[in-house]
Parts: sequence; structure tokens; C-alpha cells
Amino acid sequence: MTALAVADRWANAVGPVRLVCEPRGLRLELIQVGRFAQGFAFAGLADTVSFTVPYRAVRGMVQHGRALHLSLDPHAATPYNRFALTHFAAGPPRSLLWSLRLRSWALVVVTLLALMAGVAIALAVARAESSAPSWAPWALGALCSVLIHPLLRGVVRRLTAGGQESDRLRARFERIVAAQLGLEVAPELGPQRPVEGPVVHVGQLMGQRGRRWAIALSLASVGASVAVLTVRELGIQPERIFAAPLMRVGFAPRVRRIGDLAVKAADPKLPLCSCTRPDAAMWREAFDELAILVQPVVPPRGQTAPMWLRVDQTYPLDALGEDEEVELDLAVVNNGRRTFEDIDLTLTFARRDGAGRRGSLVERGLHWPRKLAPGESVKWRVEASGTEMKVEGRYDRRVTLAKLAPPEAFDDLAEARLPMVRLHAAVMLAYAGHDRGHQRAAALSGLPPAGQEIQRQLVASRAPLRLCDVEVVPTVGLRACLFNGSERLHRSLVVRPLRGGASPLRIDDIFVAGTGLQITLPGADAPTASYVVDPP
Repeated sequence: MTALAVADRWANAVGPVRLVCEPRGLRLELIQVGRFAQGFAFAGLADTVSFTVPYRAVRGMVQHGRALHLSLDPHAATPYNRFALTHFAAGPPRSLLWSLRLRSWALVVVTLLALMAGVAIALAVARAESSAPSWAPWALGALCSVLIHPLLRGVVRRLTAGGQESDRLRARFERIVAAQLGLEVAPELGPQRPVEGPVVHVGQLMGQRGRRWAIALSLASVGASVAVLTVRELGIQPERIFAAPLMRVGFAPRVRRIGDLAVKAADPKLPLCSCTRPDAAMWREAFDELAILVQPVVPPRGQTAPMWLRVDQTYPLDALGEDEEVELDLAVVNNGRRTFEDIDLTLTFARRDGAGRRGSLVERGLHWPRKLAPGESVKWRVEASGTEMKVEGRYDRRVTLAKLAPPEAFDDLAEARLPMVRLHAAVMLAYAGHDRGHQRAAALSGLPPAGQEIQRQLVASRAPLRLCDVEVVPTVGLRACLFNGSERLHRSLVVRPLRGGASPLRIDDIFVAGTGLQITLPGADAPTASYVVDPP
């Protein structure tokens, strides 16, 4: 729909505006809209300006008389973010340009008429009461002008407000925006009562009295132009006389936020929260200072070891056959800020008999005799036979986010030969809060199953609908913030595990765009499971 942004002390823009309620936000098209400022004349734009703001950028929406005061976040809509909207219609915005010019001239004309009426009353009283003091008729005339002027301005605003059709469209616009913000329609936003008395549209007025109105408007325009030229010759600035009442800016404190119009039934049942850190199962615990990555050269028929190996832990390799060998690429990355002088690791491969006893032990020693600086990596090719593998060494320290190697160090690993090393570098960048880590991880290909799982976790952590700020609660599960980072309102969301693990959990509540709700994911598998959030 279209509306006319009129001059008001709460608004900072005047002109025709087209309002489009899209699923992802509110789109505004400004047709020759310009700014008003106190004491300056209106300056229009030559071209159309169009921009879209999310619904959560609406900071105020209050009805004042027959006008709707719409306030937007100044960071989302510049330079015009406060509008006094009236004359809502379904036609093109340019059709309102004539209405805007007519309204502006009419407001100037009524000012002249009020002054002329005051002068006429003063002269009439002076002739009739010759004994009265000389200043009394002029004081009476000034008082009459002050009283007549707001009455005439009210008539002009009533005639140019758009009538009942405008009221209907305005109420519809308010209901749509309120619904997108997750608010129930309060009485202030309900259907408007029909306005008592006849409401005359400008178009209808021109159709009924077109010729006489056009002649009167032309004569008034000529008279106003002559008056402006005359006062300019006297050294008076007419802009300060006529523009000041029209060019008012700034919202008064009594403007209420749209949230004040919501009823309690629209409030979410769960506690509100914000997303400070997206969740991924891999970084619910601190990373090892020395990351040990493994990637099979030939993908096995069974399930292979995870992406990261821990020192002094045993990992099943799934039986590949008595005489078949395991061929692995093993890489070590320095995640911390300190430099290692050398690296020594031992891989122990074994098989177990029917009674569960280890046997057929095969050891492979890995040695790097030089320094390993922060963010650097080294790799080995290992061949052995067995059904399980154990990593032994003296590297069991963990590294927190504050002691992580600089991001520039992991940038150098973007060209590593092993896809798992490139993925690890992307994970470290994402863990440090850099978007390029997610982008690089999403572009990787040729990853083994363990790497593909990590890739899916990274993608889910940056989805518009996601979990944030996960806290592991013993014997309970996970406590997290279910965040709606999309541009639309959701009334129900489903938290699903990426694979296996816990059962899907559906949450029916009001998820306003840009906010989250505190939830709990129960179950024994919840602390280690990876989740994705989807609409039902």
C-alpha cells in the first residue's frame, strides 16, 4: 500500500511512501521524499529510494489522530527513519504527489486566511467602536486569528487524511507488522470505528466542486506568491513564517514502543536469551594444545577413528581382515601459543582374541626433531595391522580460547595437502569467532566420514535457526539458547540430532526474530550430540 508522510514535529521526512510487507522484512520506497528541519524549506529527492529493514527494526508505531507515527531503528534506515503517515491508499505512490502539493499549499493558504480574517475583524470593530482604545480592535483581531488558524488547519488535515478507506488500510498495516513482531493485536490496534460525520476525499471534493475549487486554489496561490514577494522586499524571511509550522522534527517522550501495545498472551512462556556464542559439539570442551588428526588413506569398510585423537586413549579400527593392513595419514597441529622443541609420539596397534585379550602388538614411533611453532603442522604416513589403535605421548595439555594460536597462523594451513588439516584450520578460525572459518569449511570436499560430520556441525552452528551458549548440566542434559536469527517470526521450532543420539524435541512458543529462548535438552546422549534447528 502507499501512504503520505506529512510534516509533523515527530517526523523527519515528507513525501509519498510505498509500504510492502515482505516475509523477510518491511520494504519502503520513497518517492521524492525529503527532510524537514526547523526553519528550512523542504528539499525533495530527484530519484526513488528503496530499502528493506527487518521487522525488529520497528521501534515505535503509535496512532495519533488519523496519522500513524512509524519510527525505525536509525542504524537500519537512514537518513529517514521517522514518518507521520496518513492518506493510506492502494494506488501507486506518485499519485500522492499531487495530494502532497495540495496539502502544503492549503496549509499556507489557511495561514493567510487566518491573518486576513483577523485584520478584517479588527477593521470592522474599529469602525463600529470609535470610542474604544486604538489597540483593542487589533488585539481582538489577533486573538481571532489565533483561534481560527487551528480550526482551518484541522479542516485541511481532515480533508486530506484519506477517509475511512485510509483508516482500514492503516489498521491492516498495523496488524501485519504487529503479527511479524510476535505481538497479539491489542485494542489500540483493532479495527477502527467508522468516523462520524461525512468524510470527503480530496478526489471526491475535486469531482463535486472541481471548477470552483480550481479557481479558488489558483487565486490563493497567486495571492500567496505576491505576499511572499512583498515580505521578502521588506526584509522578512517567509520560510520562518510558513515553513516552521510544517517542518518539525523529533519524537516527544510520550511516543510508546510497540511492545507497550502487546497483551500478556503474546509473551513467550520460556525465558528470553541472546546468542553470544553459537554451539558446536566439538568445542563444548577445550581443544588439545597439540591436535592429533588421523585420516585413512584408503577408506575402510567399517567405521574408522574420529577426526581428533587423544593421548592414552584406544580407538577401534573395526576388523579389516587378519592379513589386511591399515594405512593412515597422521598429522599434528600446534594449537597453542608456545613453540614445541620436538615431537615424539608412539602408535600401538593391537588385536584382541575371543576372550578380549590384547595381542599382536605393533608399535610405530613418530619423531619430529625440529621446532613446531604456533599454527604449524607436521604429518606422517603410518602402515600397520590391527583392530585398535592407541596414541601414547606426553602431550595432554588443553588450550583455552585465550591461549589459542593467532588466527593468522591457521590461515597458513588453508593450503595444506591433507583435507583434514585444512578442515582443522577452519574449525580453529570458527572457534575463535571468524566467519572465514565457516566459509572455508563449507567449501571443502573429499573429507572422510569423520570430517563430514565436523563440516555439518559447523554449517549448523551458523544457520539462522541455531543453538547458542550451550551448558552441560550433569544428570540433566544440555541447557541452551534456542536462537531465531532469521527475519521472520516462528511459533514452533524442532531441535533434531544430526545423526543418532537424542530424539527430536519440538518447542511451541513465540520466537521473535533476533531473540532466543532458554531450553533444556534432556537425555544421556544430549551432551555429546550435534543438533540442527528447523521449522516443524
